[in-house]
Amino acid sequence: MFTRQSLFALFATIAILFAGICSTPALAQAPASSQPLVISRPGVYVLNRDIRVPNGDAITINTSNVTLDLNGRSVSTETAGTGRGIVIASGNGQISGVSVKGGKVGSFAMNVFAENTANLKIDHLQIVGADLAAQSGPGEIGILLVSTRGAAVTHNLITNVGLGIFIRGSLSGGNRISENTLVGGANTPRPLGMCWNPLAGQPSDAPGPKGDLVYNNHVSQFNTGISFSTGSIGNIIQENTIAFINAAFSPATSAVTNVLVDNTTIQVAP
Repeated sequence: MFTRQSLFALFATIAILFAGICSTPALAQAPASSQPLVISRPGVYVLNRDIRVPNGDAITINTSNVTLDLNGRSVSTETAGTGRGIVIASGNGQISGVSVKGGKVGSFAMNVFAENTANLKIDHLQIVGADLAAQSGPGEIGILLVSTRGAAVTHNLITNVGLGIFIRGSLSGGNRISENTLVGGANTPRPLGMCWNPLAGQPSDAPGPKGDLVYNNHVSQFNTGISFSTGSIGNIIQENTIAFINAAFSPATSAVTNVLVDNTTIQVAP
């Protein structure tokens, strides 16, 4: 049977235990690494410190079946508008089964770049550009997919870039681009929110990506919300919100070769 004294002692002990659990100890932040990271073996990788490179590429994944969890860490460059933040490409055959998630990337010329990939997942990244003025071309790119099939690009926040999400090449298709927020820079209008094109160097009417599903994205403060080359056909653009400066869709005939349905568009002042 508990006495008043024993109950008081018990409650005092519990209070001390909870105080220890709820207190927040000082956390030592590991210094950022300036060395690029290359992942060449399948597996699950969790970033345990920031990476800040002087220039060039920061992280390269050149093999299949890799999960890279940025763990809330930052991947950045000291030379804004140059290099690539996260590269998924081997240069020797297709890469498949790669997932990149959960961190911050910026402000590279190409913040996330994938080439010749399949079954790719990019989600919950915060990509922040430096709001650099576009010279020849769109300037900073948030996510660029080249010859990529079956990618899921979801729940990413992309700001202050010249081009938010860029899909290229006739081998690209079947990608799902959904629930992303893309906002152009505050200083000057940005060229493109999203774009579908043939490979670099090919004629503008060459075959481009086909069969992508693009839905429930918010695209704002770009000159053009969503653009398609002549050969980029059969894509489904549904239930997006687009606050554009010059045009919601380009060219105006996009609805003839692609499916545009239930999108909400409004023109905003530059």
